[in-house]
Amino acid sequence: EEEKARIEAELQAAEKLRADEEAAAVKMAEAARIAEEQKEKEAAAAEAKETQEHEAEAEAKKSKREEIEEIAAETVKLEKARAEKAAAKIAMAGHFARMKKNENEKATRSGAVAEMRVYDYTITGDEAPGSKEENFENKPPTPPSQTQSSGNSKEASPEAPEVQTKVYEETMPNSDNIQLFKCVTTQRLKFEVEYALKRGTSDNVYSIEGTEKTALIDVPDKAFAENLFGKNKHSSSDFLILQHISPKRLDSISALLENRSDKLPPIEIVVTNPGARVIYDALKPPDGVTPGSNERLIAAWKRPSELSGKPKLRARLRIIRGSEEKLDLGGGRTLTFMPCSTPRWPDVFCTRDSKSGIVFTSKFYSAHTANEQTDENNNHVETYDSGGLDSFQEDWRYFYDCMVAPMATQASTALFKLKALAYNSPYKQPRLAPCHGPVLLNSSPELMREYDEWTDKQLKQINNVSVAVIYASAYGNTSAMAQAIARGITKAGVGVEMVNCELTSADEIQELAKTVGGFCLGSPTLGGHVPTPVTDAMGQIVKKYDTDKPAGVFGSFGWSGEAVDIMETRLKNAGFNFAFDAIRCKFKPTEEILQLCEESGTDLAQLVLKKSKQMKKAESKRVQAETFASVTETEAAVGRIVGSLCAVTAKNGDAQSAMLASWVSQASFNPPSITVAVAKDRAVESFMLPGGNFNLNILKLGNEKETMKALLKGFAPGEDRFGDMTVSYSENNECAIVTDALAYCECAVKSRMECGDHWVVLAEVTGGKLLDEEGKSAMHHRKTGKSY
Repeated sequence: EEEKARIEAELQAAEKLRADEEAAAVKMAEAARIAEEQKEKEAAAAEAKETQEHEAEAEAKKSKREEIEEIAAETVKLEKARAEKAAAKIAMAGHFARMKKNENEKATRSGAVAEMRVYDYTITGDEAPGSKEENFENKPPTPPSQTQSSGNSKEASPEAPEVQTKVYEETMPNSDNIQLFKCVTTQRLKFEVEYALKRGTSDNVYSIEGTEKTALIDVPDKAFAENLFGKNKHSSSDFLILQHISPKRLDSISALLENRSDKLPPIEIVVTNPGARVIYDALKPPDGVTPGSNERLIAAWKRPSELSGKPKLRARLRIIRGSEEKLDLGGGRTLTFMPCSTPRWPDVFCTRDSKSGIVFTSKFYSAHTANEQTDENNNHVETYDSGGLDSFQEDWRYFYDCMVAPMATQASTALFKLKALAYNSPYKQPRLAPCHGPVLLNSSPELMREYDEWTDKQLKQINNVSVAVIYASAYGNTSAMAQAIARGITKAGVGVEMVNCELTSADEIQELAKTVGGFCLGSPTLGGHVPTPVTDAMGQIVKKYDTDKPAGVFGSFGWSGEAVDIMETRLKNAGFNFAFDAIRCKFKPTEEILQLCEESGTDLAQLVLKKSKQMKKAESKRVQAETFASVTETEAAVGRIVGSLCAVTAKNGDAQSAMLASWVSQASFNPPSITVAVAKDRAVESFMLPGGNFNLNILKLGNEKETMKALLKGFAPGEDRFGDMTVSYSENNECAIVTDALAYCECAVKSRMECGDHWVVLAEVTGGKLLDEEGKSAMHHRKTGKSY
């Protein structure tokens, strides 16, 4: 039994051992399985990573390949451009070679010595104006210097006449230290038509000093540059305000930068976008093909430092991008800029000094006159309009007729902006500082009124019959011809629409087809072709203009002048008839050419007038057949628009005015604003300019008739508008308050928009009061929309 028990114990132990071994084997198998699975996962992860790396590498190779292809394509494009430029140079060289051959053959026949003409893109600073043309389209070729041989040397070319210039410096009266540099010559500076009175001219440059910064307004013609800026004079300003820039004044900018101290930071040049383009073109390296480059300005712009010898930036551009941008000079002195572009002066803007109230008007209100007189001590110049309007009226009127009248449509908008600037002044009357001629301290209201009358007359002529002068001009010579033609047109009593097609859309040129009675087209020749803007304009003319409208073509060129022939041929083929023979000007227009342009413009205007009279005879028959007695459905519908009946009262200095108004509407919640429509012929219109103040008195239903009766009667000039009314005056803006009104709003004019025969005035409501809580607004009901 003991043995049996022992054996059973051993069997149980063996069974347990076997069970333990089997359990251990299962665990080992499970661990092996898990290890195998982990190994498979790691292998799969490694494979996925390797795949991703291969894909990324492939993508990188693809991106690199695409980049290389783009670089290759850009390289091909650049090479193509270089090849085209090289081809242009070769073509020019071939043209010069033919010129040389022809000149040499001609010289051989005449026994003279022919010289090869070399086109020179660089204007040297000591050249007298008029000795060489300054632009790409018309600059005369400059022969290389010749060494005179003894014995049989020919007579040397005569030197260009020297222009005698003087610079007068003084502080303007009551200006808070504004310096005037008046650059004067008694000679005729240029042959352009506006200089034809031959009374010399003056270029006005102004220096305005604040507590922190100083600004120089404008630069003179290059004839005055060395006299004004030489020997480090007047070149330390922080800002240069270029109200107008042309290639003729680039050398003046260069002279300023060349004489600027090495210790000073770059001067900021304030320009508009069109002005910036002129400077950008001037700073492009000369390549022998592209016009506009000025090597002197390029060198002066980054003149090397006197210490390090490395190029140092001497100027940077500050571009005006909107109306009424401001520049703070410190000490409460702020300059406000107002763009006033026209076809002739697309870059022009005007500037107002907040401290003195003086408005710097650039070309507007200018006159070409030196008016230099000699006394027993020294020469002096009449700087101001001390003699009143009569002293310079002829000069102002002539400048207006030559420069402003041909673009009266655009000039009227610019003049309105100028008035808004000028009358926002601490002085009783505006003071104007133009870029040419006398500064207006005494007669500015009279001249501004004259400008308005002259412009109104031109606009009426345009409404009756007008001629479009459509042109492009790289740097002013074709433009000078266009100006002379326009002068001849206005002399004949016909309005002019000056159109610079570089700044005019196709739609605008199409629109002119409906209004003008004739046109002329002008273009320079660039590379033997018509510039693209002129080609586009010509396409619109051929497509939209009636062929019975008289036409004309003109242009300037430096070599062969193909543009005039191309324009003449295309217009003739389209069926147009010409009022004058094509005018071609090689290089710079002379007095003779400008006279021819003026007379041709007169001939064109007279032909347009003749055709206009013939059309009016036919039109009168049609007009007589129509009746205007009845109100049309449209007029009746417009007449049902109802407005609150209001009295507008305004004050400007000692003068007051008022009118009855019903075309009134709220325009904005925040800030609270209203619009009022004011007829252009209303006396109160001149009070409601931006910056002005007025009260809008809302009349009360039931007692509005007395106010209406008082304001609707006729008034003599200067008569008191409130004689039959009971009014008080606002303590805030001093404008009248109608005592019997329902309420009143105190308003400040922010802007105006021209709408046909009315101005729509936008004004911010700065204050107001309800005078009768129970009353209701008086309303104006009409039956027709063609009258009040």
